Amino acid sequence: MLVVEEIAQGAGEVQLYRELYAGTPMEMPELTSKPWPAPAGVLAARQDGELLGWAVYFSSGHPGGTAILQWIMVRQERERLTTGYNTASPATTADIDAIAALAAEAARHARRAGYTEMQWSPAEPGLAEGITARLNARTVKDEDGFYSYQLAL
Repeated sequence: MLVVEEIAQGAGEVQLYRELYAGTPMEMPELTSKPWPAPAGVLAARQDGELLGWAVYFSSGHPGGTAILQWIMVRQERERLTTGYNTASPATTADIDAIAALAAEAARHARRAGYTEMQWSPAEPGLAEGITARLNARTVKDEDGFYSYQLAL
């Protein structure tokens, strides 16, 4: 069963990185302690106790109440760390289920924190688009042809 849990910023995030790096031959780098622009939150997704990934929402720094959503999916990040390249393998249904659950919970938290919109950008193949479809968000194309995704909260 997929479980989404709130994570304490700081020490809780460090533990997530420890779990991520434990599945690689690489040594975990020293992490900085710079806080996310507030209000912010961190949520993790687990399946049968195994960490699938985590998401962070934080202030965009621009007026208007937009929260930025970023995530790390463990399978894809371990691939990137060990090969040195971003994954080219498409997102699985399980990946999209996990990230959509994280994004939906992040949206609920962000709404309670006073945000009116959440925005994210393309990342691993299929994940951003999967979230967009599952949450009925909208795709936005800027004047330079770059895409982002927005969800009204």
